Amino acid sequence: MKPMILTLWKEFEELDGPIIRAPGRHFPIIIATRIRVTTNNYLSFSTSYCSAITVAPFLQQAMHLDFWYHSHALAIDKLIDNGSYTDPRVLLPPVANNRILRISAALQQRTTTAWIRGIIEISFRPQKLFYMACPQCHQPNSFAGTSIVQCEYCQANIELLPRACITIFIADSSGSLAATAMGTEAENLINYSTAELHYLYEQKIDLASYLMRTLQKKDKTVLR
Repeated sequence: MKPMILTLWKEFEELDGPIIRAPGRHFPIIIATRIRVTTNNYLSFSTSYCSAITVAPFLQQAMHLDFWYHSHALAIDKLIDNGSYTDPRVLLPPVANNRILRISAALQQRTTTAWIRGIIEISFRPQKLFYMACPQCHQPNSFAGTSIVQCEYCQANIELLPRACITIFIADSSGSLAATAMGTEAENLINYSTAELHYLYEQKIDLASYLMRTLQKKDKTVLR
């Protein structure tokens, strides 16, 4: 089981949000088409302008899914309580070696996702190493200062917090590609917390050489 976040934007939040949150609706069945896969919150779903949502449809398949939920409710509640919807070990568990592609093969195939393995190096180009994000939807916001603001995306009243965001290169003997590490995964990669990155940035300390030493010869398997 992989619990995933579905974010409703604009008219979907206004029209479908109250129906989903209505009293008595605990985990209603939802049919959603043409939704986007996003990576701001590791791996999640989001509505787009062309999405369509149906809540609690009168379909036999929905009844079967509702029965499945009630049979696994305790396990699902535990996954949610543990925050598994932001845990890459749950959302993207390791795969068998025969599913891991060489980088050159991953770049040539038509599908947009592939498992690759390579050596990670930090990008030498100047980078801030973090961005100011909404703590709820993790989207970047352009507001300055530390006061309470309304998120430009989810409209929540929040205090913006720094979130690690590091440009890296992944290479094997066949080629290389650029990638972005964000959040906890980025922190684990460089052994620095986002709070430390933010402090060092304000102190005008250049971490590029340190990050290169930290990442040197660190072998990772990642999803492209």
